[in-house]
Amino acid sequence: MNLPEDLRRQIEAIAADSRSGALGLLKRGAEVLLELLLRGAGRETVQEAAHILMAAQPSMAPLIKLGWTIGRAAEEGLEEEDLLERTRQFLREAESAPRLIAEAAAPLLQQRRVLTLSFSSAVIEALRAGTPLEVLCAESRPLCEGVDTARALASRGIKVRLGVDALIIGRVKEVDLVVVGADAVTVRGVVNKVGTYPLAVMAQREGKPFYVLAGAEKVLPPELEGFFRIEGKPSKEVAQVEGVEVENLYFDVTPLDLITAIVTPAGIFPPEEALFAL
Repeated sequence: MNLPEDLRRQIEAIAADSRSGALGLLKRGAEVLLELLLRGAGRETVQEAAHILMAAQPSMAPLIKLGWTIGRAAEEGLEEEDLLERTRQFLREAESAPRLIAEAAAPLLQQRRVLTLSFSSAVIEALRAGTPLEVLCAESRPLCEGVDTARALASRGIKVRLGVDALIIGRVKEVDLVVVGADAVTVRGVVNKVGTYPLAVMAQREGKPFYVLAGAEKVLPPELEGFFRIEGKPSKEVAQVEGVEVENLYFDVTPLDLITAIVTPAGIFPPEEALFAL
């Protein structure tokens, strides 16, 4: 490995991070590539770092897409300044996505009772802009990111109810719509926090709209799906019971036909169209 030791450790820390969201991980990955380029690393080293980043968090589409975009550009012979600008542009677009998505989603949420789960920058921005009547939030085990969402919304004066995951799924009938973020959007479906799929099933049963909020950095074209996978996580985060196999996954896949629409920085699209609009 030709990577400087300090940057190698940064990538290892990204790989080990189970708390940060997709945007936070993307920023750190982009910083590694930018630092490499600013140090004058050759294109081969940049390609190597990009490839390692793609594998660091295989359930996080933005890292996969960043690594693929910059690695391919380096392979095609782009100069250092062009690679720097392409990396910065990718990051700028991802950082602006929550604001643009919030602007598009806010009218859907005004004076509505909304249900969500986990933690999504785009969802929080949209709920803050949309002035909902109330937000029901699932705690989102095993790491309980939904607690952070509830705290962020309550700090802005939004009425929030927080509950355990199984309870909140049964509350879908009480709300006007469900809105969630995404860690990846693929032709197979939307990858998001485990529990999203049963929420979508329940929303369909109860006749409630189910919206996904996602930027272009979350959309994986078919040629990148082979890099994506959902990994098992430490069983101790759930329980340790002698003689019992404990299954722990952070993500599930929600089929596109259960989704009303995907809200993007470019507007609101039917799920299949969003794959090609971004």
